[in-house]
Amino acid sequence: MTPEEAATASSLLDVSGLCIAPKAGPQAGSPLVADVSLRLDAGQTLGIVGESGSGKSLTCLAILDLLPPGLAQTAGTVRLGGRTGTMAGARGRRVAMVFQDPFAALNPMRRIGRFLTGLLRLHRGLTGTTAETEAIRLLDAVGIPGAARRMRSYPHELSGGQNQRVLIAGALAGQPDLLIADEPTTALDVTTQLEILDLLQDLCRDQGMALLIVSHDFGVIARMAEQVAVMYAGQIVERAPVGRLFAAPAHPYTRALLGSIPPEHGRAPLTPLPGQPPAGGAGGQTGCALAPRCGLAAPACRTTRPFMHQQGPHETLCHLGFGAGSTAAGTLAGPA
Repeated sequence: MTPEEAATASSLLDVSGLCIAPKAGPQAGSPLVADVSLRLDAGQTLGIVGESGSGKSLTCLAILDLLPPGLAQTAGTVRLGGRTGTMAGARGRRVAMVFQDPFAALNPMRRIGRFLTGLLRLHRGLTGTTAETEAIRLLDAVGIPGAARRMRSYPHELSGGQNQRVLIAGALAGQPDLLIADEPTTALDVTTQLEILDLLQDLCRDQGMALLIVSHDFGVIARMAEQVAVMYAGQIVERAPVGRLFAAPAHPYTRALLGSIPPEHGRAPLTPLPGQPPAGGAGGQTGCALAPRCGLAAPACRTTRPFMHQQGPHETLCHLGFGAGSTAAGTLAGPA
């Protein structure tokens, strides 16, 4: 067994060469997500960051085998604990997901207690008083005040933050090894966002869960993740330990994202990235998907697909390799 094969076998989650494409229509077979590879060890936290439409949520749904109708995984493998195959048996037990909109994820006609006890019955075979006691414990663990009383509440009787805590409690019902959190704080106010992020950190630390967190906010990624993958147009364009990525971003897209963050102090100008990402992902592109928006693009960038360059744990998908990271951020705005 090679070192790479040994690492894959020992990892909790291993995604290799994942491609997702429409089944029919004018874009049938053209990847919306192309050649995505991720690895996550037990107890580790991985962040995925990128603009809306970059393929972050589709990647998570493919991991759980929950792609919407009309889309299919056309290539690649997803291994959980070294094993491939359908996720139906592992979903909710070994891997669970917290979605970004708690009001859409919860049934407005079902009481919170019924929602939780149903999951406990499905995943752990608990019924009756045992299930109710465990549901109350889960609500208490995620910080719901008056947990026993809230068992009789409907989602509309709770705040957005409380409903998100209920979703987290539901995700914990199966005692998973991996928790996927897809933009878990998007619909919440700033104070509640911080509370939810702290809760996720505490739960993962106390229960030994790995966490895959998706966000468009680098602040969330910096706070939560140990490793980070940057996605653009359905591809991972940079991957690194989080400290390394913030200290020395290598890909022009990563540098542009960081350059668009308002500074905490002073009046430093922002460097927005012009244009829009390709609507159909990178599948229909002949060269680098970022080339039409990148001020560093050379003629080869428009005609030839880049390959992944690597320096230790740091990887970047750019023709310039790590040379792009030494270029002043201001030159990124506008195509060459």
